[in-house]
Amino acid sequence: MSRPESLPRRHTLREKVLHAFVVDGRLVSIPARERKRHIVLQWLTTTDLEPDREYSERDVDMRLALRHRDVASLRRYLVESRYLSRAGGIYRRRPEADWPADPDADVAAPARPASPESPEE
Repeated sequence: MSRPESLPRRHTLREKVLHAFVVDGRLVSIPARERKRHIVLQWLTTTDLEPDREYSERDVDMRLALRHRDVASLRRYLVESRYLSRAGGIYRRRPEADWPADPDADVAAPARPASPESPEE
């Protein structure tokens, strides 16, 4: 059975979060909930930071300042959440394989172990 054409498309969590927290390309606030914050951090990383490039702290701050005034918190969250690495005052975008699991992905329940066979009565 197919979905009727008149039903609107359901928005993903990522779309909902970015719609709520990003207005005209600027972050209106930093989400308090970790899952939503990860969506915003992932958006910032993919939008403003190029892979395989080194950034000074000043460069990172200038890029983040275009999105939100609290650059220190954003920079700290990006490093703590493993979107950026920092060594010797140099920042680099980490490979996507190192990033936290996609917050918008449906997380499947872990497989349950097979129940032991019930003893015969």
